[in-house]
Amino acid sequence: MNKKEYLDQLSKLLRTLPKEDREDIISDYQEHFAIGLEKGRTEEEISKALGNPKNVAKQIKADNLVKKAQ
Repeated sequence: MNKKEYLDQLSKLLRTLPKEDREDIISDYQEHFAIGLEKGRTEEEISKALGNPKNVAKQIKADNLVKKAQ
């Protein structure tokens, strides 16, 4: 999965979060790709290392709920 596909899928899966939170998260993941590319890794390698977007989104949503509960 390339960078665009990964970020598009992650953004779609996070659509229930507030827009500002979602934009911050996507920005963080764009930075992961930028750093990985600087180190000579391919977009596919980076996306694989970051994990499946579905699992990432689930974890982010769970963390967000915990923050709200506190």
